[in-house]
Amino acid sequence: GGGGVSELPEARRVAGVLVGMPYVVPFGTRLQLLRRWLVTQREGLAAEQLAAAALAGWHNPIEVRRGSLLTDAYSELRGLGRGWRLPLRVRFFSAEGGEEAGVGEGIAKEFLVDVLREGFDPSFGLFATGTEGGLYPDPAARMSHAAAGASARSWYEFLGAVLAKALWEGILVELPLAPFFLSLLLGRTNTVHDMPAFDAQLARSLRLLRDYDGDVEDLCLSFAVDQYTAEVPPELRRTHSLVPGGASLRVSASNRSQYILHLSHYRLNTQLRAAADAFLRGFAQVVPREWIRMFSVAELQLVLGGSDAPLNVADWRQHATYSGGYHADSP
Repeated sequence: GGGGVSELPEARRVAGVLVGMPYVVPFGTRLQLLRRWLVTQREGLAAEQLAAAALAGWHNPIEVRRGSLLTDAYSELRGLGRGWRLPLRVRFFSAEGGEEAGVGEGIAKEFLVDVLREGFDPSFGLFATGTEGGLYPDPAARMSHAAAGASARSWYEFLGAVLAKALWEGILVELPLAPFFLSLLLGRTNTVHDMPAFDAQLARSLRLLRDYDGDVEDLCLSFAVDQYTAEVPPELRRTHSLVPGGASLRVSASNRSQYILHLSHYRLNTQLRAAADAFLRGFAQVVPREWIRMFSVAELQLVLGGSDAPLNVADWRQHATYSGGYHADSP
């Protein structure tokens, strides 16, 4: 369930059809549909909802310090639920404590973009970069001290909501999300064919193993792998069995294809699932998940923030929403 679809019965019906056969409708038309649904939802926030939010202690505007933007944003906004759909107003304070001028739409846009840029930065410890430069949840994130003491899962939920809020407000965010991560957000399962974007070296090794014509058992592989590919302290290293009793099951010519399938599934699905589910939980508080599932992986990257892929600029301009002082002629 993606919470909120029921508010637009037409959207539920159309999204249901398009999830099953999206490509019968051109991408530009599906994008237009999504934008129309979002505008309808934004305009439909009734006055009583806003009043109820005020009674529930909704801090508006929120206050964040430049030097600790991400942690301030997290402490102010985590657990907001459907409150994410309400207008967001932000007051910035300098490192010295002085308030900066402005709390309008442009400030809120700057805030959302900056939170996403910092939260997805691999140096913060929640996301890693695949071989092709795409960002995905770092399986070792829960051991990172960068995440300010909170559970990594609650951070993923928070950042999922922030990304959906940007989409809700019509703000394009340049985040190169890994295709296999987007695939999980779309409810799809990755396969060995998605491995090069994750780890090109591992993808090559698996191809060599598949085609190896020597004695496979000489390679001394078993159906168990290191849990984390990233550098972690020795005391936190773990081995994961790909099948029951995997540590004592040698890889041979007869079972190597199963090994390749199991290893790929573990790295590209199992290991990323909890983080992707948390991210999607946060996202769906703002934008129903059914509404993004009518897009392909490449299309979703465009929907969220454009990319280096070829794009029909005239079509994009026609469907773009400008806010915060921006307009069609802005540079």
